[in-house]
Amino acid sequence: YGQSDSNELVYYWFTPSDSGGNAKSPLFNVLPHMADTFVNNGLHFASLGYDCVPACQLRTLFDWLKPDCVPVWSELGLTACPAFNVAGHSAGGHLAVTAGACVHWPGELAGLIKGVLPISGVFDLMPLVKTSVNHPLGMNTAQSCRAEPYARPSTAAPGQPPPILAIVGALESPEFTRQSRELCDLLRRHGRQADVNIVPERDHFDIIELLADPADPLSQRILAFIRS
Repeated sequence: YGQSDSNELVYYWFTPSDSGGNAKSPLFNVLPHMADTFVNNGLHFASLGYDCVPACQLRTLFDWLKPDCVPVWSELGLTACPAFNVAGHSAGGHLAVTAGACVHWPGELAGLIKGVLPISGVFDLMPLVKTSVNHPLGMNTAQSCRAEPYARPSTAAPGQPPPILAIVGALESPEFTRQSRELCDLLRRHGRQADVNIVPERDHFDIIELLADPADPLSQRILAFIRS
């Protein structure tokens, strides 16, 4: 999809076997450590690739969400999946919240997103403006504010908004915990269902590895969230 080589959507399909068990059919060997946990529990799994800065501007990255994703999600959702749960790690958590809580999806896509799962998400971009992290981003204060989901908690489409489960590691810097807590507090003030799950003994980099183990409490919490 899209114009870039990074614009790839990789599917892992769940298909019931003839014996009543589960069989998985990955089309590409990408992210199998996470896909197995979900596919083997009766769920489809899709990994969405996209350009990152400095290959694209931050504004372009967010503008990409709607026009490029609509045809892809339309085909996937209307032919195979009656519901999506959108997840992302770190900056991907920012995109997941933007897609699931702040975007007006058109037509039949409007009710497809049923849950949002940001993992170690970055939502408050203002503190980054004066740091070296901002060198490739090139944000000014106004741009950082426009890109924050904090600025758009009430702009989701009418109807029942999807619940959000913000996941963060207990060993991450306090800033990650603060941002997840403040995002969920803000969303709850706007009538949204939003909860924070603190994962013990995990940091920003190894928390995602837990999803390779379907028996891990984090995997079980996410699976229960999706099924609910």
